[in-house]
Amino acid sequence: MTNQILRGSTKSPPPDTPGSEVEQRVARILASAGEISLPREVREVTLIQAATLAIIEADLGIGDEVELLLRLLQTARAAQLPQVAIEAILNMTRVDRPLPEDRDFEFGAARRLHSLGYAGCPTCLRPLPSEAEMKDYRTRRDALLAEGARRRDLRSRFHRDDPDG
Repeated sequence: MTNQILRGSTKSPPPDTPGSEVEQRVARILASAGEISLPREVREVTLIQAATLAIIEADLGIGDEVELLLRLLQTARAAQLPQVAIEAILNMTRVDRPLPEDRDFEFGAARRLHSLGYAGCPTCLRPLPSEAEMKDYRTRRDALLAEGARRRDLRSRFHRDDPDG
């Protein structure tokens, strides 16, 4: 399984491209099979999950990401438990993580109370969030929304390109 992802395609990115760096990282992950003291089947699935995460977390273009995931899918098909390994990849690319709740109403109320000179809620006495905290929350929520959209796009392309999907 060590270098099967590298053999999965005739197209290999030049050594100085981000895709090749991720590809090398994935190869190192898959090559570390002997370092984990688990049954071989479990070890393969664990390493495939780690390789999938490395691909997803890399800052690659959507095409490079899909290509590497499809090549990893070929590696998963050669695993001792191919269906479990394939499911591990598919589960790692799911986008159904819950989003933080929308706090626009709460933030609007906090801004109104701030404008009236309050530092805390006059009813429950809870401290009001600062403008910086509200901005940080919105930035994190927007980033999660964008990541969810990117993963949905990736998943639809991944399944469209996978003949067995």
